[in-house]
Amino acid sequence: MGLKASSRLAASRWPGRRPVHPHASSLITAKASSARAMGSASPRWWGKIGLDWFESELKKKYELTVGPGLGPGDGDTKEATVLNRVVRWTEEGLEYEADPRQAEGLIHGCGMGGSNSVSTPGLKETAAQVAEDTPLEHRLHTPYRSSAARPNYLAADCVDVQFAPKAVCRWMSAPTCSGWTGFKGLTRFLCGMPRLVYLYPWQEIEAIDVYVDADRQNAPAPARARREDV
Repeated sequence: MGLKASSRLAASRWPGRRPVHPHASSLITAKASSARAMGSASPRWWGKIGLDWFESELKKKYELTVGPGLGPGDGDTKEATVLNRVVRWTEEGLEYEADPRQAEGLIHGCGMGGSNSVSTPGLKETAAQVAEDTPLEHRLHTPYRSSAARPNYLAADCVDVQFAPKAVCRWMSAPTCSGWTGFKGLTRFLCGMPRLVYLYPWQEIEAIDVYVDADRQNAPAPARARREDV
């Protein structure tokens, strides 16, 4: 297909690779059994040509399931899922949302549907509560561990519940009543705030300011430039 690895990304520490084609203005991120392609926004028609070319070349050798293409055009899709995350193209900008099924499944699995919400997801224990903590019933160990995986997965995309799942997972090896209480507090928080949507507004960049080490020019011996210097 004439693809080559982007030199800009090859120097980075990203695990993926973005092959580019000299005659198609597109970037492709391949990971595991899926791939995502992004066309250039300027000019827009040239990016569309690159994406269409990439799709047609793959169809020559593979059976593909092509997902929706986000874009500003009338024929472009305005909402799609990437690894079960929801991405929307709006007039204000791009919206990004964690998998909404995770919070719904957690609330339903814990039987907390319709519970009163709380303002914070975390639980702060006192020294006396920690000393008086008791092990959870053995029959509840497996449900606790399976349910604790959901908020841990959700924490990667929701900044408001990043700390509480860590405290819940701390007791996965030996669940306790205190851990279960914290679990219920997190679930009650999600009853009132089940979804978090990030909005990345459209921006126009006129200039980019780059700051470097002020004493770099006074170094006693010249050295090769490194990424850390910028």
